[in-house]
Amino acid sequence: MACADSVSCLHALEHFGLGRYGDPVDVDGWLKGLAALSSLLKPGGALYLSVPVGLPCIEFNAQRIFAPQEIIDAALVHGLRLQEFSYVDDHGMFHENSRFLDAAALDFGCGCYVFCKS
Repeated sequence: MACADSVSCLHALEHFGLGRYGDPVDVDGWLKGLAALSSLLKPGGALYLSVPVGLPCIEFNAQRIFAPQEIIDAALVHGLRLQEFSYVDDHGMFHENSRFLDAAALDFGCGCYVFCKS
């Protein structure tokens, strides 16, 4: 099904599997969503992904907040290599092309990832 040179998923993955939009509750919903996004990409294709990052938690029927590394590790399983990471911190400041570890101490920020499919 690899048909796209690029795919974007902005502020959606954190909701998959939480039942908010009538979907079944599925703890692995976001992982299944990430796999589906990867399957759309041609080799060398880019995935543009943004999700809440900070102290990991699930806010039932609302969203997940991911540890920045959690997204990177899950993407690797699907042949996606991190190309760039930027984030918006708890105070609304944008940090372009930063180290993902810098975002690990956030309470609730926005991680912006660019992955390339192997």
